[in-house]
Amino acid sequence: MASEMEQSHHHTSSCPFSKSFPRYRIDFTPVRQKENESSFSLPFFSGMASAMEKSKFRQQYKNAIWLEKKDGVEAFASLWRAVADLTTCESTKSILLSFPDCNKRLLQRFSDILDWLNREHSVETPVRVEAIILDESTPAIQLTRIGKASQLVNENSVDPSIVTKRTQAWVKRILVNLSVCPFTKSITKSGQGLGDLGVPVGRITYDTCNALPSQMYNLMAEAWESIHKMLQAGPFGKNGVSSILFAAPAFDDDFELWSGPVFAMLEAGVVAAGAEKEVGVVCFHPRYATPDGKSWPGFGQMHSVPRLQKWLAESDSCHEDCLTEEDVAAGGAWQRRTPHATINVLRADQLEIAEKRRATGNLYTENILKLVGSNGIGSDQLAVDLERERRLTL
Repeated sequence: MASEMEQSHHHTSSCPFSKSFPRYRIDFTPVRQKENESSFSLPFFSGMASAMEKSKFRQQYKNAIWLEKKDGVEAFASLWRAVADLTTCESTKSILLSFPDCNKRLLQRFSDILDWLNREHSVETPVRVEAIILDESTPAIQLTRIGKASQLVNENSVDPSIVTKRTQAWVKRILVNLSVCPFTKSITKSGQGLGDLGVPVGRITYDTCNALPSQMYNLMAEAWESIHKMLQAGPFGKNGVSSILFAAPAFDDDFELWSGPVFAMLEAGVVAAGAEKEVGVVCFHPRYATPDGKSWPGFGQMHSVPRLQKWLAESDSCHEDCLTEEDVAAGGAWQRRTPHATINVLRADQLEIAEKRRATGNLYTENILKLVGSNGIGSDQLAVDLERERRLTL
């Protein structure tokens, strides 16, 4: 019998474990780099001077908040935090942030992402980019709240300790006990088995965000702050972090929103922050569905059903299993169905090394057989196990 969650969720495909992913595309505005064009401004801010030295800028805009020595990831965390805080700040509705150490392209791309979010998704208290100063020495961005400060509170927030307990139970059951991830041997650390390739064993960080879907700014702020902390901690030593499991329970009932707009913004943000060689983001959700191969799902999603079928057909280990297309989709989906909507943040360089060490097709074949093969656990029991974890308390 299908779980209540499966019965209540509808996919474009007739298969309850697969779906076509709409393509969410965030287009970036080109930023010209001509020597005689040192700034760019939006219409709301056309009166800004176009070529200012840093000292003159600081003298003229004394209320500007200076955020120096920020790399791309930290700048993104600071920008999203500023936007999120502006929604609840009653004393001011507009701020000017200057990032003298960031390139102008980063601010323009953040503006593009924020503008896309405001168009595509309903936020409780919108904040817009009022203006951008793209002078090479003093790139700056002005943010303005539209309307009154928000008083919205998530009355169904979940204790982070409970969320961590549930996620750790899932890690132990799926990743550790079933070896779905061969490089995760405990609920607290990962990276085992890669030491000879220069990858240290590091901590798994468990973070919880209780932002509501209408508080998307807060979700992005907390996610980017978590990513920044991981990079700041580094991969080595007792405090080194190998990965993050960042859970957002309020998004549990909307896989479309989580796998679509949320991950589109995360992917675009990684590119905008220039962090492609540092960060990889992977999608998990209690209603996860495997891409059916009819559309490009974006990065961070499970391999498509046709690709999983191809690997199974090429494997010698599944000749006795006659798996249907739905079985294969289920085998992919159960590898990604967590107690709560979750962003798995990985170190991009370590992920690349791990991909070279493991035989990807063989690994996914083995995982599918463990989960839904003739001698596997089966979807009914997997649904029971997941629901049990979702109900765990302290």
